[in-house]
Amino acid sequence: MGIMPNQTPFLHKFSEEEHQMLLQAEKEYGDYWKNAMEYNGLLNNFVKEVKPDAMFFVMFMSQVKKHHTLALLSIPRLHHVQTQMNFRQTIEAAVNAVYGLAHYEKEDFITDDLDGTIADINPIKKYKWLEENFKSHSNFLKKEKEAINKGPAHSSTVYAFLNFEFKRTTGFVTPFFDNEDKFQTRMDLWFASNLAMGIMDLMAVANKKYDLITLIPNFIEQQRELEQENHRLKAELQRSDRVKRWLPLLEQRKRNGYK
Repeated sequence: MGIMPNQTPFLHKFSEEEHQMLLQAEKEYGDYWKNAMEYNGLLNNFVKEVKPDAMFFVMFMSQVKKHHTLALLSIPRLHHVQTQMNFRQTIEAAVNAVYGLAHYEKEDFITDDLDGTIADINPIKKYKWLEENFKSHSNFLKKEKEAINKGPAHSSTVYAFLNFEFKRTTGFVTPFFDNEDKFQTRMDLWFASNLAMGIMDLMAVANKKYDLITLIPNFIEQQRELEQENHRLKAELQRSDRVKRWLPLLEQRKRNGYK
């Protein structure tokens, strides 16, 4: 494995391949891609107006939208770990954004260090606040973040196999793109939709209490329509032979005390 003197042609090649993957996503993944795209569109546009005190909400909501979009772009381009890392950023930014609906001051988010720099306050304070005020939503986000932290958030042998093979004819194969697993890709697309749904629901519920943002007029109707489709897709995934094989194993793990 030598060092290439000029990597630019390879980068262009990868970029062109990724572009074609994106263009083919709806054909390849059908309703899973469509539902995820529509959820992402709603996530990017469901807030119509904000009040001046919502500065920190706006700041972190921009991160929610950015990283959810990056995750969605990563899925059909076969970058599973990159997808999950962007999901983690989405979750963390969502917690900060909702916290910003109830907390408006600089001191609620950052502290001044002695060396003249600034630092974020301990995030535990925000997660504790979320759990105390919106427990079911807190549990949902915590569960999903823990799953990412236990898996693709760190380098591991399991995830290294996504882009590694050994073939007798060619030896080691280490492609730039993950080995294609359409079922896993559909799962990632379903999760992108489900995560957007949970985050928007949390923000809508929190806003009833703090009244800092105005949602688009037909938000509830759009959310319900997309949610019905998301549930249909979930049921479809659960009927697959692959999930049927997983379920007994998951139940056994629970009985043995594993989360």
